[in-house]
Amino acid sequence: MTAAATHALHIASNGDLELIIRRAFDAPRQLVFDAWTRPDLLPQWLGVHNGWTMPVCQVDLRPGGAYRYEWRKAPANKPMGLGGVFQEIAAPDRIVATEQFDDPWYPGEAVNTWVLTEQDGRTLCTLTTRYQSKEARDTVLGSGMEGGLMVGFQKLDQLLAEMLRKDARQFLRHTLATLAYRAGKVLRDTPEDFAGFRLSPQARTAQEILSHMGDLMEWGEHMARGEYRWQPVEPASWDAAHDRFFGALARFDAALAQRLPESLPDEQLFQGPVADALTHTGQLAMMRGVCGSAVRPESYARAEIRTGRVGPDQAAPNSEFDGDASKRRAAKKDAG
Repeated sequence: MTAAATHALHIASNGDLELIIRRAFDAPRQLVFDAWTRPDLLPQWLGVHNGWTMPVCQVDLRPGGAYRYEWRKAPANKPMGLGGVFQEIAAPDRIVATEQFDDPWYPGEAVNTWVLTEQDGRTLCTLTTRYQSKEARDTVLGSGMEGGLMVGFQKLDQLLAEMLRKDARQFLRHTLATLAYRAGKVLRDTPEDFAGFRLSPQARTAQEILSHMGDLMEWGEHMARGEYRWQPVEPASWDAAHDRFFGALARFDAALAQRLPESLPDEQLFQGPVADALTHTGQLAMMRGVCGSAVRPESYARAEIRTGRVGPDQAAPNSEFDGDASKRRAAKKDAG
């Protein structure tokens, strides 16, 4: 099925009083709900085409709360106003609200019911508008509104794509901060001979693994700047590999924060350099345990990890413990 087919706009009458509009969007339901209800997002897509802007957008999102939209178009700048009251709100599934224009182009008031259903990350929006008369419904149906709706929904597609990108990018940056926290703990207070330790004659040394992690972070930075370039560097020393890793990690995070349009997709950034570096962090932790310098366990979900803090200096652990967490849980289960 083509993208045009999956984003097709469907408009149909239902009985004498209702008009039903359906449109699917490539975004989770919560994001679509936000785009329909947030006053900072609505003016970016709703009715803003052919020179129209929405300088007034007020939303009191609660049952009984009011909303108010005003559009203007130069040079006259005469406002076209619309308002109503929210009757039901079941975020992010359903909204019911009244609708009435300041200068009615159809007779009477209408009641809009939005229903959002999500499947596999896509959201179907079904808007049912019930008018006070068949005359009002037919006036709207024959107004040629399809063109304006299509343009608005295309703008909404673009807005949702950017919201998704920002959402994924923020999560990816937090993942880098998590990598910095975990790697910082593993690399802190290592034994003097740890750099040359290896698990088998054929395996990499700890220093070679750390150097490879630096390669990964530099690769990630290149990808975030739109360049797929792999350029490994031979490790000069443990300290040099350590500094190179954290330096490259900081540059990678800075490139992500810039949100450059030429960046490769966040999914590729995660599945390549980031996931690989996390794996090697676990590998180094295991090697420390084998060589008699185990990293103390911690409840990492409670750690103070902050997006953007990607250097070797991290917050002190606040929830370390002794023993094997899995065995402790098993013991509690047996005891219970």
